Formats: sequence, C-alpha cells, structure tokens
Amino acid sequence: MKSAVAEWYRVITCVDDDGGERISAFGMDRAEICGAFKPAGRPYWLIYISTTVAEAGGRSHARLVPPHLQLGNRQNARGWVELIAHLYQRSATS
Repeated sequence: MKSAVAEWYRVITCVDDDGGERISAFGMDRAEICGAFKPAGRPYWLIYISTTVAEAGGRSHARLVPPHLQLGNRQNARGWVELIAHLYQRSATS
C-alpha cells in the first residue's frame, strides 16, 4: 500500500541546455525540496537539498558539509531524491 504522503511531492527529470541531466523534487507548493544533477561529460551525479529543507532541519544551507554528495548512477540519484522528498514531506505534514 502506498503512503498518501508520497503524493505530496513530484519528481521531475530534464536535460539542461549543456547536456547535463537533472532530477528535482518539488512540494505541492512548487518549492524545490531537493535534487540531483549530472554535469555534462562527468560520470557521477551530485545530490543536494534546498535551503528550505536545510532550514527545516535547523541548519543554514551554507553550513552543510558537504554541500553536494556524489553518487555513481542515475538510479541511486533518483532513489535518494525520492527518499529525501518523502521524509521531508512526511515530517512537514506530521
């Protein structure tokens, strides 16, 4: 059975003008929750959280270390984006 919370965010994928790939999660208010991107010509993905999520966790975005986490493939990047979005939305609706 799927959780109703999973419907409170949307994951969008796209290709940037320079050929880089992007996966982003947005809440129902259309604010970005988190995302991942694969720079053009690079073999890895970088995942990040938005300022909104960082502040909800009691941290300033500038103080997050590391600001981007490196992942090896698209499947892992999408899985982490979905997990972070789900956890954020779950905590925001509790």
